[in-house]
Amino acid sequence: MSRILVLGNSFSLKQLDLSLIGNMTSIGVNRILRACVPDYLLIVDSSVIKRESERILRHKPHLLLKQQLANTYKR
Repeated sequence: MSRILVLGNSFSLKQLDLSLIGNMTSIGVNRILRACVPDYLLIVDSSVIKRESERILRHKPHLLLKQQLANTYKR
């Protein structure tokens, strides 16, 4: 059985040892790239694309976007 770790955005992330993720598939939400680089990045807020575009381009996670956002984002 595969394990998937879903990471939200919270101050509590600072208290976690994110190196323990290891080979586990990870899905992060919105501004998670400030804390770690997940395999998949779910963006539900259009402002995140604007504010985090440099991090998104640098780390190149697989993007999961709401359809409306997918039309505004070009890699």
